[in-house]
This record gives sequence, C-alpha cells and structure tokens, in this order.
Amino acid sequence: MEIQWRNLMPVWWGFVWRSLVYMAAFGMILGIITILLGVPYNRATHPLQTLVGYIAYIPLSMLALKNALEDQFPKLSAISNPPTV
Repeated sequence: MEIQWRNLMPVWWGFVWRSLVYMAAFGMILGIITILLGVPYNRATHPLQTLVGYIAYIPLSMLALKNALEDQFPKLSAISNPPTV
C-alpha cells in the first residue's frame, strides 16, 4: 500500500490527540493514586514519577496509533481480522 499525504494527515492528527488524551488520563490517575498514598511531590520523587510517565507512554502511544489507523482505514482491520464462521 502506498502512503498518500492526504491519508497521512488524518492518521497523524488522530494519533496526536489520542496520545494527549490517553497520557492526560494516565497522569490524572497516577496523580490521584500518589495523593491517596501520600507520596510527596518533591525533588526526590519527581524523577521516578517522570520515568513512570515515559514508560507508560510507550504502550499508550502504540494504542493511540492502532486506534488512529483503525479509524482511518477500517478495511485494514477487517482484512487482518476476518470474521469467523
């Protein structure tokens, strides 16, 4: 399949906004958990919380890209997942 610019921009935008939403939701959940556990936000814990965010971005960005591609190319997901009889 040849990638056209007219197909690329919607996929890119779908990836960007999904990534932002997923990471914002993850950050809020992580923040609420750390507050409930009483973990202080200071110089000692900041690097660890940053590292957790970076590690979480990898699977969340993969999920965002998968969802963006399925949204723009529904035929691809139908081909890769044929219906079972």
